[in-house]
Amino acid sequence: MLQPRLGVRIDPGLWTAKALPDHLRVRVEVVDHQDKVLCSSRDLAEVQALLHHSSREVSRQAASTENAAWRAARARWEGEPANEWKFGNLPGSVLIEEKHGVRVLAYPGLKSLPAGVAVRLFATPEEAAAATRVGVEKLLTIQLRHDLGWLEKDLRALRMLGTLAVTLVSADQLQADALEGIRRWVCNGARMGRAGTPPQAERRGTESAPYLKAEDFAAAVAAAKADLRGLVPKLGDWLKETFTLRLALETHAQPYPGLAEDLAALLPPDFLRTTPFERVRHLPRYLKGRQVRADRWKRDAAKDAQRAAELAPFTAAVRKPGRPAGELPWLVEELRVSLFAQELGTAEPVSAVRLQRLLDELGRAASPLAAEDARRGAESAPYLKPATTAAKKGAPLKSLGALDQLFRK
Repeated sequence: MLQPRLGVRIDPGLWTAKALPDHLRVRVEVVDHQDKVLCSSRDLAEVQALLHHSSREVSRQAASTENAAWRAARARWEGEPANEWKFGNLPGSVLIEEKHGVRVLAYPGLKSLPAGVAVRLFATPEEAAAATRVGVEKLLTIQLRHDLGWLEKDLRALRMLGTLAVTLVSADQLQADALEGIRRWVCNGARMGRAGTPPQAERRGTESAPYLKAEDFAAAVAAAKADLRGLVPKLGDWLKETFTLRLALETHAQPYPGLAEDLAALLPPDFLRTTPFERVRHLPRYLKGRQVRADRWKRDAAKDAQRAAELAPFTAAVRKPGRPAGELPWLVEELRVSLFAQELGTAEPVSAVRLQRLLDELGRAASPLAAEDARRGAESAPYLKPATTAAKKGAPLKSLGALDQLFRK
C-alpha cells in the first residue's frame, strides 16, 4: 500500500519477527444461521481447526441418531459382504447433509464380518481406517488362502532347526509362529498404501478422490504372492544363524552385565509371533552386535559403561508396560549396534537425539486426547471457543475465503 501511494518501499522481512498487537489483528467470528457465535479468534488457522472439530462432532452425533440422510447414504454406499474386491473405488469421505451450516460427513471403510468384508459408513476417519485395516487383512487372507496353504507345508522344513532351537521353542511352535508372522506380514493392510491411513478429505466437505482402489488391492495381492515365493529357504537361513549366535552368547566366556536380560528381551520364546517379520532378517546382526560387545567390554569397562548409560533410557522406555512401541524397539536395536559394533552398520540412520525426539513425540501424542476428553465433558458445545468480547457487527461473510473483503477500500 505504501509503495504505490507514497513511493516508499518497505522490506517485508522487517515484519516477519514482530508480532502485531491484538488491536491490529483481524478478529474472526463465525456464526450459525441463527446468528449464534460458534467460535472466534484472531488466528485464522485456529478458527479453521475449531470448525473442523465442530464438523466432526456434528457428524458423530448425526451418525448416532441415524436420521433419514444417513439412511439414504447407507443405502447408496453399503452392501453385502464379499470374499473378493467388489467395491469399486471408494472415496475418502461423502457428504451426508448440511446441519446448522455445518457439513455432515461420513467415511467409507471396509468392515470384517463373519460372511466376508463389506463397505460400511463411519462417523470419523479414524473409525473407518481402523476397521479398514482389519477388513483388508481379512480380504487378503481369503485371496491368499491357497498360497498360505502351500506355505504351511513348506514351513515343515524348519524342523531341521529343532536341535538349535530346543532350549527356546519347540519345533511345532516354531512352525506355527512362523506361519502366523508371515501371514500378518503378507496380509497387512498397509500393502494397499493409504488403506490404513485416515482420509484427509473431511475438510473439503465433498466426495474426495478415491482412497480405496480396486487396482491397489490387486497390486497388493500380486506383491504378496511374489514375496511368498522362495521365502522359506531364506527364513531357514536367518533362523539358523540366529539360534547359533544365541547359543554362542549363552555360553560366552565373558558376558557383559545384562547380557542375559538383553537376550531374553530380543528373543522370547514367541519371538517369531511378536517380531515384525520384516525385522526377522536383522536378528543375526543384532545378536552379532551383542557378541562384539561381549568380546570387547572388559578391555575398556568405563567406555562400555558410558555407552550403556546412553542406551539405558531408551531400553527402559521400550520395556515399559503399556507404551505403544511401533518402530521404537527396533530403532533402539539399531542404536545398540551403532554404539557397540559400528562396523556392522545400521539399517537406517539412528542417533540418541533422534530417539529422544521420537519419545517426545509419543509423549505429546497423548496430550491432545486428554484435552479432547476434557472438552467433551464441558456443558458447552465441544471444540467451540466462545467469543470473549462484544464488537459491532457488520454484514457476515459467507466463507473464510472471503476474508480479503475486510481489507478492500
